[in-house]
Amino acid sequence: MTEIGAALPRPIRIGLANLDTSHPLGYIPVIRALGHEVTGVYDDGVVFDTSYARRFVSENGLTRRYRELSDLARDVDVAYVGGCDWTARLAAVRLLADAGVGILLDKPAAATWSDLDELEELVGSGARITGGSALLGCDEVRDWVGAHGTAVTALATCHGHELDYGVHAAALVLAVCGAGVREVRASRVDHALVVSLRWSGGQVARYVLAERPLNVEYAVTVVGDGAVDQLAAQSVTGLRHGQHPPVVRLQCDVDDGLLDLVYMGMGTARHGRGRDESQGCDVGHGDLLLESGHHVADGR
Repeated sequence: MTEIGAALPRPIRIGLANLDTSHPLGYIPVIRALGHEVTGVYDDGVVFDTSYARRFVSENGLTRRYRELSDLARDVDVAYVGGCDWTARLAAVRLLADAGVGILLDKPAAATWSDLDELEELVGSGARITGGSALLGCDEVRDWVGAHGTAVTALATCHGHELDYGVHAAALVLAVCGAGVREVRASRVDHALVVSLRWSGGQVARYVLAERPLNVEYAVTVVGDGAVDQLAAQSVTGLRHGQHPPVVRLQCDVDDGLLDLVYMGMGTARHGRGRDESQGCDVGHGDLLLESGHHVADGR
């Protein structure tokens, strides 16, 4: 778990918007462990009725259930935004961004190009938005890149829903190969989805979504300058790099994603997007595309 060095003048007020998945429940103890405040929750009712939101508040020691997202926006510094209704979720992001609230957008970040366009416009106008897969920020991936630089090539694997879980495999290859994706192609091989990527800097990578569950849920083989390693995210204690090379355990708790909320609460940003006009490709779209787990050909 990454430590926050600077003491804050007061706990950050964090709101949870939409309770469709297990993620909001998982965030609550982490927020509190970091010394911050879960101010309250809002749920749009797409999956659960109002009785679930009332129970959620009561069972987790919260005090506020907001009937309107705009009311939550007035009381918080930053907010988690989830939800299974993509249109409603983007509307929630707009409302919170207009209110000056920092946003952690649950993975997958978006499902369509138009959503990505709007997210990019919001960020360009000053909105504080982060999110996507927590595997983008695994300590061991960052350590590997710090030791060896950007990977030359990578192969990641996972299983499950192509969007909801494919985002994690995409995040692994992004984390080791860096920004600047210019081409994405998807195909099927024996029912498995295979996504191939090329970067403006020459890196190439693939990620594969297996049809059946794997013993190791999320793994990436990386080739860099003088290094060939396997990084595997495991739910049980694994072997550290150096003890039994080339296997490395990834510690990918919810904490890292949540720290983005904390940084936004301090008025700073950790992630950015940019364009590489010389390549004739929208680099920001390429990176956001992969974080969303969306698959297209030739980068568009």
